Amino acid sequence: GPHRLEVRAYDGSLYTGVAVINITVMVMPLDSDGDGLPDYREEELGTSPFNPDTDDDGLPDGIEVDTSDGVATDPTNPDTDGDFLLDGMEDINRNGRVDKGETDPLDPDTDGDGIPDGKDPSPLEPEKKRSNVDFILWTEVLLLAVLIVALLLVVIKRWRGR
Repeated sequence: GPHRLEVRAYDGSLYTGVAVINITVMVMPLDSDGDGLPDYREEELGTSPFNPDTDDDGLPDGIEVDTSDGVATDPTNPDTDGDFLLDGMEDINRNGRVDKGETDPLDPDTDGDGIPDGKDPSPLEPEKKRSNVDFILWTEVLLLAVLIVALLLVVIKRWRGR
């Protein structure tokens, strides 16, 4: 806290010089692993004060809990949103914000196309929902065609065997 230091100097005569210095002493809390999260806070959150990245997701614990930029991920869960991408892979520059070119570590489907970011070939560009349905439909049509051909081959083989 604040302290006051007063120094008086005497030169042997009646003249007295006085200097006053106000000093504020700030004691910074201990951060053993240097991740920006004080040890006492790490104990509260269940993170390790001796490991800067408790969940090994590529983001330091201090960045994961810093809400000043609006994004706070779980420092004990490597994939906070469950989208099959580690939080550190989503915040590529590790600044605690969702920047252009990054997926949102709090949203499992950043582009809103129904495909989780970690399974989406282009997680920042929405796929046409119809194209996903079309793909499934064409796959079913192809499978049905293969089954019909196989059934016809069996029928022809038995018919010739008579």
